This record gives sequence, C-alpha cells and structure tokens, in this order.
Amino acid sequence: MYDVEYNNSLTQRYNMECKLFNECKWKKLKVGNIIKVLKNEILPADILIIKSSNVNGFCYLQTTNLDG
Repeated sequence: MYDVEYNNSLTQRYNMECKLFNECKWKKLKVGNIIKVLKNEILPADILIIKSSNVNGFCYLQTTNLDG
C-alpha cells in the first residue's frame, strides 16, 4: 500500500523541449530523467544528486526509511 501511494505521488521532471519542470508521477520516471527535489521532500526512488541550492554545495539526506 505504501509503495502505491509513493509511486502515485508527484515530482518535478525537467522537460528538455520546453526547458521547464513539469509535474510527473514517480512511477512515470525513466532512468536519466532530471528531477527537482525540494527541501524535506520524501523520495521513493534512488537518485543521483548533481546540484544543490546550498551555498556550499552540500546536500543532506535522512535515510530513516532505508535504515529500518
């Protein structure tokens, strides 16, 4: 049940044609999509962080759900 809820939640996926971020369900993402992650957002997928809005470039992730 929890997976269904996460997979149907929305994220912001970058559209290369429009050069804008559009809402997209997590389950519609494909490998290589660029997404925008907002502060305190819960992530139901593995991601590679390539940029942070933090001045020093740091990004902090809480891994409570992964740690058990």
